[in-house]
This record gives sequence, C-alpha cells and structure tokens, in this order.
Amino acid sequence: MKPDISGEDLAFLQYTGGTTGSEKGAMLTHYNMLANVEQGRATYLSAMQLGKEIIVTALPLYHIFALTVNCLLFVKIGGTNLLITNPRDVAATVKELARYSFTGITGVNTLFNAWLHNEEFRKLDFSHLNVSIGGGMPVQKTAAEEWQQLTGKCLLEGYGLTECSH
Repeated sequence: MKPDISGEDLAFLQYTGGTTGSEKGAMLTHYNMLANVEQGRATYLSAMQLGKEIIVTALPLYHIFALTVNCLLFVKIGGTNLLITNPRDVAATVKELARYSFTGITGVNTLFNAWLHNEEFRKLDFSHLNVSIGGGMPVQKTAAEEWQQLTGKCLLEGYGLTECSH
C-alpha cells in the first residue's frame, strides 16, 4: 500500500548547529525541501551540465545547506558526489581530489580557508571547476578573494532559512 504523504508532512527533523541562534532540530516538510532544491537549481544550474557534474562533498553533511545542495540538488541533476570522509585531513583530501576532474565543490568558510593555506591543495587542477559554494556560515571576503585568485571562479555564498521556505 502506497503511503499517503502530502507536502505539509514532515520529511526531516534536521539538526542545525546554531550558526544563527541556539541549537535546534528544524522541522522540514516535503514542501520545504522541494522549494529549496528548486531554488538551488534556479541559482546554480546555469553554471552546471546535467549528468556531468562531479561535486566534492565534504562529510558529514551537518548543515541543512549541504543536505540540500550536495545530497538532493546534485542527485536531482545527475551529478556524482565525490565523498571526502575527513576533509580536515588536507593531505588525504588533496590526494583524493588529484585523482578526479571535479566540477563543483562546497564547504564551510573554515574548510575553504584550511584548503587555501595548503600548498599541495593550491597545486590542484581547477580547470574543470564550474561552481564553488560556501554554506552553513558566512563566507569571509578574504577567503572568497583568495579562492577566485587561485581557481578563477567565484566562491558563491549559499544562504537560506530552509525551515522557512514553502
């Protein structure tokens, strides 16, 4: 028997780390998630190729932003997620990234800063990169400027109140 699910039904009880307030579980409906995926698609699709994207996905997906963009949006457009299990281990991350022609990368500002200040990361091939997105916290101007100098691409800032969309 097919379950009777509406857009108003709860889809996720997503932990949010309190970057804009106290820690809480955000109650996200199916409509919340669909609206956010469509907003992301409208925002980023012009920079991407359907079915051809390889997105660097730094685990864990502890922000609603990463859940929406890396997990849901990139799956929807037929992208491949390159899972980085411990992005704080920059040496291992660089070794893994060097094996792929990745086209997208997301992360939080502190992660971008750590990567930018690693000489081996700076030697990677960014020629296939289509989209770079910082989320979960504000992207600092210096990180965005350094990212653009290194990769030739803007470090976009993804921000939204997922639990408020509908």
